[in-house]
Amino acid sequence: MFFAVTREGKPLRKRRYLFSECFAAIAFAEYGKATEDAECKQRAVEIFELVLKDHNTEGLIEPKVLPASGRKMKGLAMPMILINTAQVLRECECADYTETVIDPMINEVFVDFMKPEMKVVLESVPVDAGFLDEPPGREVNPGHSIEVAWFILAEAKHRGDSEMERRALEILDWNLQIGWDTQYGGCLLYTSDAADEEDSVDLGGRRIIKKKKKEEKRKGKKKKNKKKKRSI
Repeated sequence: MFFAVTREGKPLRKRRYLFSECFAAIAFAEYGKATEDAECKQRAVEIFELVLKDHNTEGLIEPKVLPASGRKMKGLAMPMILINTAQVLRECECADYTETVIDPMINEVFVDFMKPEMKVVLESVPVDAGFLDEPPGREVNPGHSIEVAWFILAEAKHRGDSEMERRALEILDWNLQIGWDTQYGGCLLYTSDAADEEDSVDLGGRRIIKKKKKEEKRKGKKKKNKKKKRSI
């Protein structure tokens, strides 16, 4: 499936991710449920099967990081969207992927991405589920982590699984703590150094750090000016 096309429908750009296909499967499933259209439901299953084939077959999709770099990583995004898509298809009575998709993806989040010793869910980990002590391996995206907690909480509610609920709430608590700017309010978009103590913020969050530094400098200048006036 192409991410962008011309007005006439000619392919322009294909993403290296499978989110477009997952969103299409969700759309067909929901539309099929609303209209009681069996063909739409079947189309949702066909698209999702294509997603699973592409995701599980090495080499079908160009990797984000070239193999020549010697670094093989996997991201949190795919387990997250696969859990949610499978849940929607089950709810819309298209197909039940509980054992083949939902269970292994939740397990992958808990075992590979969730790092209790640092109280984070990492955005990317090596394929062996270790820890890469470099910026890409220390990146935390609170929004993604909260989103995956939301989907796992939905699954826990569906099953009545209190242990799954507890672990999902743990993810939620960690990311509300590290993702919230306690001084200025709002959510930091990314934190790039899980190994440090909340002192490193990347991408969108960098703007917040710059804002803080500017305000600190401005406050510092005001204090100096007040001292000068008093001395006069």
